[in-house]
Amino acid sequence: MKSKFILFILIIVLSGCVRQGTLPDNILTHSSQVVVPSKTILPQPFTQTPRPATITPLPTRAHPNSDPPYNWHLQPDDNLGFAMKLPNNWENLELQSWGGTSGSLAYQVRESHFAGPNPICQMEVNNNPNIGSQPTLQLWNNNQGFYGCEIIPSADATDPHAILLAWYPNSLDTGDFLEFKLTPRYLNPIKNSLQPWGSTPTSTSSADSSSISVVDYQVTEYAGLQFEEYRVTSEEWYRKHDVEAFASLLPGEARQRQSEIQNNWRDQIPSINEQLAPLDIQISGCTQTACDALTLEFDEKYGDQKSIPLLRVGNLVINQSQTKFFLPVFELNTYKRYLISEEKIENIDFSPFYSSLGYVPTYAFLGDHLIRLAYDEEHLAGAGYSLGLQVFLNDELIFTYTVLPPNPASGPVRGLYTYDNHWYLEIADVLIRDGIVLNEETKASEIFTFHFLNEKPFYFFRKD
Repeated sequence: MKSKFILFILIIVLSGCVRQGTLPDNILTHSSQVVVPSKTILPQPFTQTPRPATITPLPTRAHPNSDPPYNWHLQPDDNLGFAMKLPNNWENLELQSWGGTSGSLAYQVRESHFAGPNPICQMEVNNNPNIGSQPTLQLWNNNQGFYGCEIIPSADATDPHAILLAWYPNSLDTGDFLEFKLTPRYLNPIKNSLQPWGSTPTSTSSADSSSISVVDYQVTEYAGLQFEEYRVTSEEWYRKHDVEAFASLLPGEARQRQSEIQNNWRDQIPSINEQLAPLDIQISGCTQTACDALTLEFDEKYGDQKSIPLLRVGNLVINQSQTKFFLPVFELNTYKRYLISEEKIENIDFSPFYSSLGYVPTYAFLGDHLIRLAYDEEHLAGAGYSLGLQVFLNDELIFTYTVLPPNPASGPVRGLYTYDNHWYLEIADVLIRDGIVLNEETKASEIFTFHFLNEKPFYFFRKD
């Protein structure tokens, strides 16, 4: 405040000196010569010439958006029990077909056999030759309960139309879903406007879900197996989202049974040690009565890493000659995950292949031939969109498949396995053997949870 006051005084002093034609001695100045202009070049009085005012408008869009989606007209289909919003300038071209100068849409109903978007959308995007070599696949759901996937064609597509597959809200599920083929720019507003309408199509199920009593779990037996079934989410929520996201919601008794099954890996330690003995790797800490304080011990070729205290060990994958292997391990206390091979120790905490339920196998051997998975770096469509999955035999690309986008709980890949000179690839609700989609070959609408039971392939499936 004091400095501002001093500056104000200085300005007053200087202005006074200028009026008197002098400057203080302590102000440095340059010598100057005063020039008095002649009368002929003195400025003349300015007279304004009136002229009409002009206004230059700001730039505007060539085609103002005077018809946003929320002003579109609602178009119902009483026969199929749904309604959607369409642009006001679109006209009904023919049955279940609309269009205008800006775009078009046509739709039909298809049977789902009560399968969800996972298998149907993946098989659609891989079996349709008209959508190009690198289409994008994305899941969606809206506030009115409709859900499904959208498929956007790539630049080399022969058909420029996008595909929208829409399942009815679960309470209205009839075993059918809707297929739309439309101009890609209208995907978002139309899918978000889908809503139930009027009397819905007749459901093939007559059960009233409100009358079904809810129990903690149900025990059933089939073909000598005993099953304990636990409901972890509502049926409606399960159809919208991957149930792996809710694995932590399992009841206490189910989690205890899960823990018992997971601890069966300790029984495999003698076999693992026998197979890895030629490579100077072993798991120590097991006695005849207990397996505590387990440690994976290495030889000198792994450098400073001499051992890893173990929380759990996954399934060993080893070639016929016992010269190459992959062993997933979980470190005690730190919970870090490693993939041990004959070449290196790899941290897989941030692997592109992941699941909330554990390690995802991406390596397998057919004799001494290595089968491995990778994502196509040229077909990474971005967060929330599809991925291009590749299968390699040694270094030769033998199979490609467009898969669903990952979610926070898991990626689309469930695992890679070999059995009886065949390789098996499980992705979300789809099982592939030697490049053949078994869902299509066996007419199963969903196949899931592939693993080995008594050293033989075992999986669940849904049919009709």
